[in-house]
Amino acid sequence: MPQLKVKSTNQVLDHVDTLGRWDQKYVQISSGKFEGSITEIEVEGLNIFREKMNMSVQQMTSPPPDTFAVSVSLNQCKLEYLDWRKSLQNGQGLMNFKSKYHLLTNLSSDLLVLDICQNKLNERAEKLGFIDLPKKNLGIHLTQDCIETALQLLKGDDLGEQFYSQASRQILDEILLSLNVPIEPNKINYWKSDRKKIVNDACYGALESGVSSMNLESLCQFSNVGVRILQLAFKEVLGISPLKWLKIAKLNQVRKQLLTSNDLKITDIALDHDFNHFGRFSAEYKQLFLEYPSQTVRGLVKSLK
Repeated sequence: MPQLKVKSTNQVLDHVDTLGRWDQKYVQISSGKFEGSITEIEVEGLNIFREKMNMSVQQMTSPPPDTFAVSVSLNQCKLEYLDWRKSLQNGQGLMNFKSKYHLLTNLSSDLLVLDICQNKLNERAEKLGFIDLPKKNLGIHLTQDCIETALQLLKGDDLGEQFYSQASRQILDEILLSLNVPIEPNKINYWKSDRKKIVNDACYGALESGVSSMNLESLCQFSNVGVRILQLAFKEVLGISPLKWLKIAKLNQVRKQLLTSNDLKITDIALDHDFNHFGRFSAEYKQLFLEYPSQTVRGLVKSLK
């Protein structure tokens, strides 16, 4: 019988680790105490999870190896897709493990994700007479029945082996039947997609290379544009300046180190991330996470006792 897993989180770091099979980077953008939850079940090559977060979070992610995935917002207008899915209805597009995907959640996001074994989907496609699936940029529109079946599986009721097997096949069939034609290049608004690409390249490059040593020049190099274009792109896509994003990303990284490093001093971590004025650093940290760095450390020590 499939086992339902439910976990509540109060740190972005723990939240990311809960979905460890995914390659993902999260940056908390809005100020406040983070709260999240993951409800997950795996049924015959189909992994279903529901992700809730109360903060605005920038996500850069890839599905696990050898899988396809599709995400559905369960509360409308709470997600801002920063890639080609922006042009699709509800942002529903078939993701594959070879690509990176970018989105920005609003407050109180509620996301349903279907993570499908590539071989399982291909086997089912062959039985139904489908030709090979396109590699990328494939639109999809899941029916309400498919969404409700997935949510039923996440309720944790003892539904019986037959129900789980039938539900898995139904969801796979619905996914295959809901596939649309690949997105044509001339249907993409390049004026907007270029700005999203600029932001995605800059943010991902900084996080991948180690945000602690990054500066404005680094972001320009990753995105291959000048400061003026970078400024316009960040303002349009994320609503903040590149320097503001860089400060937020560094504060997120500081928090991660405070929660995982037992032998480093707060001042040393701050200096490593270019926070040279400790009083100002503490105030900015508290503004984003609603607690001082020292409170984060004390909370960690208390939890370990």
